[in-house]
Amino acid sequence: MTGKRFRQIRRKLGLSQSQLAKLLGVWPNTVAIWDRGEKPIPVMVELCLKLLLEKKQKEETDRGEK
Repeated sequence: MTGKRFRQIRRKLGLSQSQLAKLLGVWPNTVAIWDRGEKPIPVMVELCLKLLLEKKQKEETDRGEK
């Protein structure tokens, strides 16, 4: 996953860097580094983001949102 895609998903989730950092158990600066694509995003973090996005999309679908 690229930093750009990571940032897009984080924003779609409506999470700040600090909020996502807290959810993932990492420092906010780590999320900022991933956002900028300065370091690779660990596979487990990528999977967590994808699961969070799927959950959000399902909730929106269930409510009739897009």
